[in-house]
Amino acid sequence: MDSIPDYLSKTNVSFEKKIQSIVPATINVIKLKKIARLLYKILLLELVKSLWIVYRKSITGDLPFNLSINALNKKVCPKEIQSAIKSLQFP
Repeated sequence: MDSIPDYLSKTNVSFEKKIQSIVPATINVIKLKKIARLLYKILLLELVKSLWIVYRKSITGDLPFNLSINALNKKVCPKEIQSAIKSLQFP
């Protein structure tokens, strides 16, 4: 999460040059770059969240048939996680 793409790094000026060619000079390009970094992190978090949701569904066998191995009624889950889940006490 701490890493950002090269084009948004502080040392890369290509993003700033591109923005300066698009927006009026009165807009602070450095602030726009900070906003772009925040948007990148938000999108990355959303991607990670969606991947974990798919992973959870694959473990529980809840994926739609066309997206999973569930067509053969199999669940995809590492043995370490299976044993950890079995050891949990649910009410």
